[in-house]
Amino acid sequence: MPHSYDNNNPLTTSAEILLGSETAAQEQGIDLDICLEASGLTRTQVSSGEGDLPLHKVVAFLNHAAAASQRGSFSLAVAKHQPPLRFAMTGQLVRFAPTLGEAIRGAIRFSILNSQYSIWALSEDEEKTILKRETRVQLQQSTSQLQTLALALTYKAMMAICQRQIPLSQVTFSHRKSEAHDELHSFFDAPILYNHPETSLVFPKKALEYAIPTANPQVYRLLWSHLERLATTNFEHLDLIERLRLELRQS
Repeated sequence: MPHSYDNNNPLTTSAEILLGSETAAQEQGIDLDICLEASGLTRTQVSSGEGDLPLHKVVAFLNHAAAASQRGSFSLAVAKHQPPLRFAMTGQLVRFAPTLGEAIRGAIRFSILNSQYSIWALSEDEEKTILKRETRVQLQQSTSQLQTLALALTYKAMMAICQRQIPLSQVTFSHRKSEAHDELHSFFDAPILYNHPETSLVFPKKALEYAIPTANPQVYRLLWSHLERLATTNFEHLDLIERLRLELRQS
């Protein structure tokens, strides 16, 4: 069970997660400045994608914007207008992985560099693969917009690196049914379950073997070594229990 989030000692996430917000706001007729003021963010932080942002401010911004749009689909609009592989150095790593499976495992290994909040896990059986998203802490505010953004961006990145469509057999969310269900169904093109124990993407196991056209083993090894050093530094900021959880999942 995740422990409660502390606004005075916040976890952070890359500011890149909000790239595309300005275009999404224009598209949905939202006054972005009101949402920024309500959440304590600046337009520069949202437009530049540089640095890290306190998680609770990102969640507040997404929630205010979704409420202002009255459509519940703001985070999905952000995902649509965001570069498909924005995940900083991790985004560079996955471009050079040999297969989609290796790319996902690499992204999971270094996910701490993009967000101190999310924990991703990959499980398989004979036919399907489940890419599951969990969290390190429990926020007091709704995270449905953040969950939607995270899954949409991940799915978009998976298709971008493979340069092909990846059929989903199911998408699950732990939150209640979204007002933007029809738009989500169109985006993922798969059945969507709500109030589910897990937030996840479910797809055929054979997709893990999809080759990545830009694969380069030498560059992949170099980037992996570099990210290992960066991740170790970030890893040290987590408390003992979280470090053990992260290490167990990555092993």
